[in-house]
Amino acid sequence: MQTVDTHMESKEVSTPAVDWSSIDFGKNAPRWSGGFADVYVASHPQLGALAFKRPRGACYPGSREYRHLEKEVSIWKALIHPNLLRFIGICEKDESIYIVSPFLHNGTVPQYLSNTPDADRRAF
Repeated sequence: MQTVDTHMESKEVSTPAVDWSSIDFGKNAPRWSGGFADVYVASHPQLGALAFKRPRGACYPGSREYRHLEKEVSIWKALIHPNLLRFIGICEKDESIYIVSPFLHNGTVPQYLSNTPDADRRAF
């Protein structure tokens, strides 16, 4: 069985030359909450609106949450397809770690179709 190295460092898996220090979540509440993470939205001067997914719980190197995050990042950064959300990188800020992707203003496909009854459903 082949093992896969999922160890991550923010400088290794982030878009080159991205300065995360300009990101300010302010007092934003999570835009979305799931079973294991919360998603915040913030704007970056060069990249525009971004989604920042932060795992819940104590996410520090060696923790179960961190290992889960490493696995998710190792898979997502290898997936490049026009129909998949682009992985931008990871961001360490305010003692938290975030997975960063573009923010989709229209929401998920089911949300978009629900809000846009005239949309071409076959295209999805």
